[in-house]
Amino acid sequence: MSVSTASSTSTLVLDGYGTVREFAGGYDDWLRQNVPEVSAAFPIAAKPAQVKAKRAGERARKLSFKEERELETLPERIATLEGEQATLHTRLSDPEFYKSAAGEAATINTRLTELEQELEASYLRWDELESLKELSLC
Repeated sequence: MSVSTASSTSTLVLDGYGTVREFAGGYDDWLRQNVPEVSAAFPIAAKPAQVKAKRAGERARKLSFKEERELETLPERIATLEGEQATLHTRLSDPEFYKSAAGEAATINTRLTELEQELEASYLRWDELESLKELSLC
């Protein structure tokens, strides 16, 4: 680990064994001289490129009315799916279930797979809508 600034004349380097060394030059110089495989694989640019978060005049898209309603209902939908999933897991973990309805286990396992996919899609959609909502507030 090191600490440096754009116009530094020295860098403090932690060697990983509890000692700190001062290196004459910046972080880029230290990397080139002490970690040749890194500097060969990832050439260091002279100046880092500035990334603009938003262009002038460009606005983040607001959530539509339908998306807002979907965002409001997603937590309840996820809770319902997780509840069904827990119920099915409980049924499958009961030894008596296999004595009385052994053929139903395959159907329940198929439904569990579907539930996992629905939950994953719901979580991804929730994350997407929350991100859009946060961006529109900025």
